[in-house]
Amino acid sequence: MASSALQPAEVAEFGHELQAMLRAGVPLELGLRGLSGSVSRRVDRTAQELADRLQSGVPLPDALQSIPGVPPSLRAALSAGVRCGRSDEALQDLVSLAFAMNNLRAALLRSLIYPVVLVVVTALLFLLVARFLLPEVAETYRSLRLETPPLIWYWGDVDVVEGMALGLLAIGAVVVAVWYFGLTSIAQVVEFLFRRRMQIWFHLFRIGSIRNDFAFARIAHLLALLTKYEVPLPEALRLASVSADSKDWRQRLNHLAETVESGEPLTQKLMLQQGFPQFLSWLIEVGTAESSLPATLKQAAEFYQQRALGRAEFFLRFVPVAVLIGVGGTLTAMYGVMVFGTMAQLWEKLGETPR
Repeated sequence: MASSALQPAEVAEFGHELQAMLRAGVPLELGLRGLSGSVSRRVDRTAQELADRLQSGVPLPDALQSIPGVPPSLRAALSAGVRCGRSDEALQDLVSLAFAMNNLRAALLRSLIYPVVLVVVTALLFLLVARFLLPEVAETYRSLRLETPPLIWYWGDVDVVEGMALGLLAIGAVVVAVWYFGLTSIAQVVEFLFRRRMQIWFHLFRIGSIRNDFAFARIAHLLALLTKYEVPLPEALRLASVSADSKDWRQRLNHLAETVESGEPLTQKLMLQQGFPQFLSWLIEVGTAESSLPATLKQAAEFYQQRALGRAEFFLRFVPVAVLIGVGGTLTAMYGVMVFGTMAQLWEKLGETPR
């Protein structure tokens, strides 16, 4: 049975276990079998599938390619590690990055608990008032033979209340999705669904930049490792392309590999033409010219990783406040209008009633 894709926490867990096996010199097939019962179910299933393929004589890179549950980042790290003979070192960067992303995801969840509880309580009050109080107020209007104001007629409508309840359920589903898929996956889903209409929000909240910085950090880490152990640059670019989440970026890296293979130097202009950021392009050109490409790439990887984490921390602080003010504030305002607005209208009508 095919494995479902590993989540960020599971990638960190699986990568950490693989790294420990490699450092201890334990045969991968034996070590993967021994994970049963000590890791999450999805990691265990992926480990057993990988062990089965290794036992049948399939090389590690090919075995990883045939398992759908293994994400591109882990596949690329192990393939690069096998190529240069330093799989444990290749996994170190991946595990560190995966743990950092998982910690951000957990922190986002913790920071959402308080605003979400407030929003849920306010929403429940809103629905209770709309479902039970407003029909009674409407009945009072009818018993006094007063014209029912549009506000009470609208909010007292059961269909409207049910619609609001469905909307609140949708908000809850988004919160659960953030918890389950994590920060970067949500960014990818939103970008895929609203790529053209939501560009302004992506630029405002820097969600796309966070994802891109993490991707550039992974690519730079792999290139630094491969070039450090004298893997030819075209081959290093092809191996690094495996870590790309999108087909477009895999094609760009493979195109760079073909260009370098044809004898053209890896210049800043060439990198910019393929969509790489200016700073990374400049660092690679300088590193190539000064024969210090591995060290330069390592610095670039650390820079983009730290920048991604910094931007993610800003997003982490912004989201709870936005949820509290945007959703909670709107519900509170509607609750206030329903309760105090309707009662004020009733008192006004009673005051106008001739004695």
